[in-house]
Amino acid sequence: MLQARLEHLMSTVRAGPPQFQAVDLRALLNESVELFVKGLPPSGRGISVQAEIETAPPPVRADAGRIMQVLMNLLSNAHQAIATTRQHGNIRLRAEAVDQDGCCWVKVDVSDDGPGIPEVYLDRIFEPFFTTKQGGTGYGLYLASEFLREQGGRLTACNNPAGGACLSIWLPREIDHDRPTRTEGTRS
Repeated sequence: MLQARLEHLMSTVRAGPPQFQAVDLRALLNESVELFVKGLPPSGRGISVQAEIETAPPPVRADAGRIMQVLMNLLSNAHQAIATTRQHGNIRLRAEAVDQDGCCWVKVDVSDDGPGIPEVYLDRIFEPFFTTKQGGTGYGLYLASEFLREQGGRLTACNNPAGGACLSIWLPREIDHDRPTRTEGTRS
């Protein structure tokens, strides 16, 4: 367990191409939440951060360190969004298997109960250098989306109907050899 944590942390600072491996998302999400909360100053701990994963999501093949970087960025953004309006709030991580457009995904939602993302910005938040934060670089969400893209995934954003924002990490599931893929069963 300690060795896996060390490898995840070291890979967050590693440059170069992604290091693909089978990733236990339940463990990675719990580890990310734990590390994020430990890094908060005492004044920031009024915002609850929890991974709510009842059943283990299917395995994905990804770079665990880069996924952890993405998670830390999303957790930080959610925390900052809530903290701009109040000292207490909730951030929740959930993971589930999703079949969409003929592909098998594991979707990780990072939801908060902050002010949400103004509709006018939803289509722009993944652009490089776009920011609404004073002193922000506009590089965090762009880099997160690029990390996911290089692993065959994507990052999406929406506002929750009850308020707050939800950013979703989409990662391709490892191939289930009992299930046909998009190209199996077709003849040329």
